Amino acid sequence: MVSATTTVGRRTMLRRLYATYAEDDAFAVLRAGARAVVHGDGSTAPRLMFVGEAPGRHEDKAGKPFIGASGRFLDEMLCSVNLNREEVFITNAVKYRPVAPGTNRNRPPTDREVFASIWYLRKEHAILGSPPMVLLGKHARHAAARLDQRSLRLGAPELHMKLGEWTTTLGVPMLPLYHPAYAIYQQANRPLLLDMFKAVLTPPTLHP
Repeated sequence: MVSATTTVGRRTMLRRLYATYAEDDAFAVLRAGARAVVHGDGSTAPRLMFVGEAPGRHEDKAGKPFIGASGRFLDEMLCSVNLNREEVFITNAVKYRPVAPGTNRNRPPTDREVFASIWYLRKEHAILGSPPMVLLGKHARHAAARLDQRSLRLGAPELHMKLGEWTTTLGVPMLPLYHPAYAIYQQANRPLLLDMFKAVLTPPTLHP
């Protein structure tokens, strides 16, 4: 029997989860434009779980999250607070690359694609031991706001999350931040993102 108490067990459970995601008919449109499901990467007993929006072209090709320009800046931000990828877990809310029809360009995931991915994100989080979550970008925030099983309908009010501040509204520490791409497209924002990133080191402690 596979156990979530061991590293091997957790990795096995994650592989099975991603295999189920790959076969889910809810992602038929995404699957048609992507190479494969992009698995989460990092420690299976992480200090923090980073959740992005969806894979891009580089991630789709390599099968690993955050390895393009945004990933390099994420690595820089991790280094700025003396963390590395081996201590955290990095994934995306939507695990197939969304491709604009008739092109090879990225597109934002739709609300329905994000919604269909919530169950998988919840299971992924539980397998990892429910670590504090750092939410990178608005689609990650939208998904996390609906992780509570009481808030599963489309159009449910999003949690009142403030960028750069931890919230425990759903019983899990969550920190919403800008997506690293925000600094790629607007270089002047790099100092802001680096300063805001310092908050990852101080997740609140939950009391029973």
